[in-house]
Amino acid sequence: YQALDRFLDRRVAVKALQARLADSEFARRFADEARITAQLQHPSIPPVHDVGVLSDGRPFLAMKLIKGRNLRDLIKSQ
Repeated sequence: YQALDRFLDRRVAVKALQARLADSEFARRFADEARITAQLQHPSIPPVHDVGVLSDGRPFLAMKLIKGRNLRDLIKSQ
């Protein structure tokens, strides 16, 4: 998803776990992914700006928004 970081006035990409997986082992793995990704610094890895829990209980992470074509459109054009 794409969202607006109101505090810093910038667009960010948001990755959220599916609701049906919010109370599962996947939630722990999602948190691990966010923690590990936040520690990495590489031009091909978007930096993580924030992590948290949505009002419906799903964990999320917000990261740098990379503009360009999405994977679905790229595959369709091949």
